[in-house]
Amino acid sequence: MEFQADGITEINSLGHCFYKWEAVEVIEEHKGNVYIFVDKLSALIIPVNSFASEAEKDELKAFVKKFL
Repeated sequence: MEFQADGITEINSLGHCFYKWEAVEVIEEHKGNVYIFVDKLSALIIPVNSFASEAEKDELKAFVKKFL
């Protein structure tokens, strides 16, 4: 995933999706995993092992919260 000032780009082997910040409803953390909900049922999930440290995870969460 790429996080930019205009939104989030999700890239995988099958394609890519772009979400404007207006689509993001909430960011939550559960058992170390970060969930970025783009509607009531869909979320971008970032597994806990994707982060090198708690500080890196906190930095991402703070960045996302700036746009909510």
